[in-house]
Amino acid sequence: MMGFFGLGGFFMLAFLFLGIIVFGALYHGQIAYSVRTASPRPQEVLRARYARGELDREAYLRLLEDLEG
Repeated sequence: MMGFFGLGGFFMLAFLFLGIIVFGALYHGQIAYSVRTASPRPQEVLRARYARGELDREAYLRLLEDLEG
């Protein structure tokens, strides 16, 4: 027998390492996704205010031009 660090032990460590990498990638992606979706873009906020009737067309276009310009 070759002991724990024989071929079987190597594969166990390789799968453990691979599992840690996959878990880390998924966890990091979850955090990045939640950060990206937490704050809408200013243009989206402006569009929503215009859709709710809080802004008239002239104010909407002026503010949109300020944001993009």
